[in-house]
Amino acid sequence: MYSWKSVLITIGLLFTLKIWNPMFIENISWSWFDYLHSTHSVEEYNPDSGLPEIVLVDIDEKSVEVHGQLPFPRTIYANKLLEEHYSNTYVFTQVFSEPDRFGGDEEFAGALVNRLSILASAPTIQTEKGSSPFVGTSTLGGGDVKNAVWGTLGVLSPIPVLEGNTYGVGVTTATPSISGTPNFDGTIRSAPLLMQVNGDVYPSLAVEVLRAYTGEESYQLKVTDEVGVEWVRIGRQPPIATTPQGDLMISYWNKFKRYSFTDTLPENVILVFGVTAEGYNNPVSTPMGVMYPHEVQANLIQTALTGVKYSNPTFLNS
Repeated sequence: MYSWKSVLITIGLLFTLKIWNPMFIENISWSWFDYLHSTHSVEEYNPDSGLPEIVLVDIDEKSVEVHGQLPFPRTIYANKLLEEHYSNTYVFTQVFSEPDRFGGDEEFAGALVNRLSILASAPTIQTEKGSSPFVGTSTLGGGDVKNAVWGTLGVLSPIPVLEGNTYGVGVTTATPSISGTPNFDGTIRSAPLLMQVNGDVYPSLAVEVLRAYTGEESYQLKVTDEVGVEWVRIGRQPPIATTPQGDLMISYWNKFKRYSFTDTLPENVILVFGVTAEGYNNPVSTPMGVMYPHEVQANLIQTALTGVKYSNPTFLNS
């Protein structure tokens, strides 16, 4: 039999812990969340879903053996784009913010404009530089998005000749690792779909991939003073519900096919490129273990595509 006295004492102790040591309770809550996440069944691509398939392309040890040390001359990326099928969407998670030391930017730009390609930018606190957002934003709801979303001083953008010849540019970042956020302990559980840089609103790489893939020219968001960001919508697509800061919780139970950069790639898929060669990569912690950054981006894109929605643990929420 249950002892209600014991139950009440336990609840009282937990609430006392939450007041005296909220970090401890936060850690327990998200650890349980990670466990539930990791026990979710793995989901492979379903051809009958009507959704595009996402495929990982690893710039791996074999790629370095074939093409030499990183970063590759951009003529190598240009040749790869033109060798592969035009039906693909090409997503680069590297940030091409400096000119190619081998002078291959014009050739790479020519290949980018001949394929549906999306490039990455990255937030920075070391400079206020950065190009303007690639596309405009329409805001509904009467709230001020700049007061709701995460912000930073600057953004590292692709150099102009590349940005001017691609079909989208999006920011690659994660929700800040601070107390009160899902990423409080450095584990990447959520990422912003948009962020503010010096008064301008920038879409994430995931948003830009979906916008370019669907052929939409812009995206909208709903922001209210009472809630913050409620959703992001790409053209006429269904709204993507977010946290009040515009974050999306990432589902990591997706199983993607993966190829080496040196392989012949499949057709009619979304290809997400990223570096996995030892000494050149920076893996990050996720609820499913350590992953490469382009794997995180692929899971974020997949989450936005499928409309999966789940919230933070309600354990001891006040």
